[in-house]
Amino acid sequence: NRYSVYEADIRPLGFKFIEIGGAITADTVREVKRVLADPARQRRIARHNFELGREHLSYEVLRRRLARWIRKLTA
Repeated sequence: NRYSVYEADIRPLGFKFIEIGGAITADTVREVKRVLADPARQRRIARHNFELGREHLSYEVLRRRLARWIRKLTA
């Protein structure tokens, strides 16, 4: 579902999700069925989302950002 944190922080990163705008629609169900029926598509989506997660949300990214902030605070 498109809650406020998702809209502000996650959606702009470009993850591939089947979005629900408050209610499950026939289109949503069709899209879920298409993904479930296509293992190659599942792998592509998973690979895409994994790479975005590694690029934007990994512990390595967090470590670099925290180190930068700590340097700024202690400078």
